Amino acid sequence: MRLFEGSRIKLVSGKIRIYGKTAAAAPFACGDSVTFTYNGSSVTYGTVTGADGKCWMDRNLGATQVAVSSTDTASYGHLFQWGRSPDGHQVTTSGTTATNADVPGNNLFITETVSPYDWRVNQDGTLWATSASTNNPCPASWHVPTQAEWATVAGFFSPQTSVGAFNSALKLPLAGYRDRALGSLGHQGSAGYYWSSSPFGANAYNLSFNSGSVSPASVDNRAYGFSVRCVKD
Repeated sequence: MRLFEGSRIKLVSGKIRIYGKTAAAAPFACGDSVTFTYNGSSVTYGTVTGADGKCWMDRNLGATQVAVSSTDTASYGHLFQWGRSPDGHQVTTSGTTATNADVPGNNLFITETVSPYDWRVNQDGTLWATSASTNNPCPASWHVPTQAEWATVAGFFSPQTSVGAFNSALKLPLAGYRDRALGSLGHQGSAGYYWSSSPFGANAYNLSFNSGSVSPASVDNRAYGFSVRCVKD
């Protein structure tokens, strides 16, 4: 007989009765849903096992559904500036400001036209380093993939194009980007850009793909707005 945590057993008229039983929480298994607070609201995302064996969320942060095609706009989600918290700037309709700050204190997308093209005044390469990092946009025990993690899972894309990115368990759509200088949207429906947590000098690595290629080691300015897909620690 399996007992539950906190249960009490009593023998009554030759029969065993269990009082006050509470089911112990089952450990997380990939394929389970994850509920967390994101951008001020409670959201529930599914999870999938990638070809790399790691557990990934089944959609981009901010997406309302799993992609049903590579150009499914409901699956595009939000576009983050690298290393920035989910303060609202990532919503593709957020306003813009040309005033950069280490702690913005607003939900505006910070445009940048001056080198090193970062939304911050003082660059910091650790803001997304782990699930415990200051600005990690993913829930507890989840993190923004490293460049190496993107390289591994992208190596399984077949073919090595946007078709392979969508055909994978991750169902990665062509969500495009948000321009660092203007705050305008670009390449939606024709290219995908997914931030890694790995800095590269004054810039940062990302996974990019289109109809002709996949590059898991692209490098771009941190003020660009790219997609974020979380992976389990």
